[in-house]
Amino acid sequence: MSIEDAAVLASLLGRLPIDETLHEYDARRVGRAHRLASGSRLYAKVAQWQNPLVVPLRNRVVKSIPERFMDRQLDAVLDIDFEPVQAAA
Repeated sequence: MSIEDAAVLASLLGRLPIDETLHEYDARRVGRAHRLASGSRLYAKVAQWQNPLVVPLRNRVVKSIPERFMDRQLDAVLDIDFEPVQAAA
């Protein structure tokens, strides 16, 4: 995410004044950052469960998740088209 952020920020700084750059940067980056942070927070909470009655159930559920679903989740994180950079250029 930091590399994406840097690319977008650099592109915007090259053509806009600083105040407009920061506004545009927020408009382009905040949504993705919030989505990824929310998902990460949820996964972290579930991963840290310690209740001995719940942990085996969690482990079974995680093992039963179809690989294609996990691939889609990973694609959402890694699929970066840098459209914000292209649009800012």
